[in-house]
Amino acid sequence: TMTCRHCHGDRGEVVLDLGRQPSAETFPPAGTEPADDRPHPLRMWLCGRCHLAQLVEDPGTVEEQTVVVEPQAVQDQARATLDLAEEHGVLLPGSRVLEHGSPHGHPLHERLRERGAVPLDAAEAEPADVVLDVYGLLHEPDQETALDARLARTRPGGALVLQLHSLASVVATGQFSELRHGHFAYWSLPALEGALRERGWGVHRARRYPYDGGTLAVV
Repeated sequence: TMTCRHCHGDRGEVVLDLGRQPSAETFPPAGTEPADDRPHPLRMWLCGRCHLAQLVEDPGTVEEQTVVVEPQAVQDQARATLDLAEEHGVLLPGSRVLEHGSPHGHPLHERLRERGAVPLDAAEAEPADVVLDVYGLLHEPDQETALDARLARTRPGGALVLQLHSLASVVATGQFSELRHGHFAYWSLPALEGALRERGWGVHRARRYPYDGGTLAVV
């Protein structure tokens, strides 16, 4: 029985089964099995209560590596997300920003400073005017704890800004290779809004961008 990584419900069903697959960091020849990375089940489960799509099993063997050279498209999308936060008066000169980044990309500290914002140290307890999450949430095995932690660090009147690849984009474009070990959660905008409303928050603005077949920036 699967237990939801967010609401701990146990009502749902497997909606995508890719069989046994090696780590996404391994590219073995067809018909072979690398001795140091045995294939593991790779399935997506959809919670019937909170509607979060999520990884069923994870072998815990995937070591995320930070990319050395960041593609221009990744930089452009990060800039667009910050533009949206500025446009709606969330990111202002002097704003204290706590960033939860992805293991796949580089921190946005310099880009934040260019806009007059003040990046915060994650180890400090100071509340943030803006908590910024760029593809960070899907790497968290415990989605409930991760979402609560991000909201807890946001000061009253502050904002959470998320950049994520939505479940709608995966389905609409057939990007089922997005399902991979180490990526635990695949949020749709309705599921995210429901999770936020349960905590007394809500979606203020959301904008879809073409990057990666459909990326959402959510304030």
